[in-house]
Amino acid sequence: MGIKTEKRQLLKFLYYFGAFFIANLIVSISFITKIDFIPQKILTYTMSLSYVTRIFALMIIPIFLMELIKSRPEGLSDYIRSKGIVFTFMEAMLIIYFIYARVTMQDSLIKDSSLNMMILFIPMSIQWIHYKSLNSDRRTEWQKAVGTYEEESETVNTFFWRLKISFNNIEKNISRKEIIKYTKEYFFSQIIISIIIYSILISEKSTILIAICTVIFFRLILLIIDVIFGLVGYIDGKCTGFFIEDKCENHRRIYYVYIITDYQNKNEIKITSDHELFIYEGYKVRAYHTLLSKRYIKFKLL
Repeated sequence: MGIKTEKRQLLKFLYYFGAFFIANLIVSISFITKIDFIPQKILTYTMSLSYVTRIFALMIIPIFLMELIKSRPEGLSDYIRSKGIVFTFMEAMLIIYFIYARVTMQDSLIKDSSLNMMILFIPMSIQWIHYKSLNSDRRTEWQKAVGTYEEESETVNTFFWRLKISFNNIEKNISRKEIIKYTKEYFFSQIIISIIIYSILISEKSTILIAICTVIFFRLILLIIDVIFGLVGYIDGKCTGFFIEDKCENHRRIYYVYIITDYQNKNEIKITSDHELFIYEGYKVRAYHTLLSKRYIKFKLL
């Protein structure tokens, strides 16, 4: 597994634990400021999920530590030496806050949220240290010294490139019918999500839910504009990541995920498919997508 793919796997766990950490932080801020950021029903549901995540975190911490020790990235010692004190201090603050909440506060939610944050910060720290240490190995430093280092190979954070809208590469040979064929599933799923969120907003107002609904609605508007005017663009790049996502809902579904990155124009697209496309890391690819909403349509190898 390449460093780029390994870093993406680490980020997936970081985002997962980070989301619940932030949710519990909002609960604490809401309690302290007496402002209801989250509706009571959603708050109860979030705390229930946080409890499950807390148990999961306790179970997976030893695994994360074993993976870090086993892989021992070359930049690990240097990163721990320079940043270890920061993570230790933050964890100490969370422990103090947990003790304070347990001793002085009566509300069970604030006690649970303080415990959740204290525990969730541990796997977040381990994964972040692992992630950052991959950016500072001796090979990279040597390549920089001799002038052969390619920044695109390992260390550039390209995640926000996926939001970039570029008018440089316009494709005019893909019909409106073809655009609808490849984007209709996404369109209807977002409609359903919007209806669910809106139905909740009718009974309980929430700033967070309004923001989520606004983002979804905005993306749907962009997709509708793309379909109406037949707007299609493309990215000429190389596959910098390939992994499989196993989602179990009513029944098991496997998705193949490919990351196509154009370092020259700082652009990127994430392709998710329910069947294997046989694109491997390093392959040069032209990926076609809706211009404004950036929904994947099809690809061809270059």
